[in-house]
Amino acid sequence: MGLDGYCFLFGLMIIPFSFLFFPKIYYDKRLVLPLFIFVLTLAIIGLLSPKNTVQTKPNFYLFLLCPLFSSTILRVQLFIFNRTLKRNPKNPPRNFFMNEDGLGWDRLFYFVFMMLSLVLPICLLAYFYS
Repeated sequence: MGLDGYCFLFGLMIIPFSFLFFPKIYYDKRLVLPLFIFVLTLAIIGLLSPKNTVQTKPNFYLFLLCPLFSSTILRVQLFIFNRTLKRNPKNPPRNFFMNEDGLGWDRLFYFVFMMLSLVLPICLLAYFYS
């Protein structure tokens, strides 16, 4: 796997999985600005990366824009969640039923965030390169 493959994996996975395993980083108000500076730097690197010479191969360096997209989605979802439930989402245990233990909204939060962060960029790639 070349550098573009690593950019694809890193760009697509860094924000969702770091939030999944280390959510307290994203709740700290002091780290919002450094995080956005980091993801903006990644986005600029992704935009300034060399273009592919082969027309049929997608430019995987553009997946370095995904952390900016994911962190924006996360901030909006955290704002809405905090506004409505007056707390940060908890990492709920895996359970199929929504309200069995009172963490149904937390499950919905995590599910929507993961789907928007991972599936939407892949679907856009498939749409533009099909």
